[in-house]
Amino acid sequence: MESLVHYQILLVRRHHAALGDEECERLRANSFKLLQQLEVLDPLRGQRYRDLGECGVHRESDRLRRSPLFTDLVS
Repeated sequence: MESLVHYQILLVRRHHAALGDEECERLRANSFKLLQQLEVLDPLRGQRYRDLGECGVHRESDRLRRSPLFTDLVS
């Protein structure tokens, strides 16, 4: 599931213009939902999933590019 989140965030970051705002928002919402599920399934890594959600899922694409944690995620 974390791989799906990673892939969806990459799609939003790299193909925002081609996907459009609606699709990007759908992908962000789905990613956030997956991170919430991961937090329940793996509570020991809960803070990691919350951090990923804060850095990669709910920020606009220009903020994503500046976020050090998101940069680490996509590197």
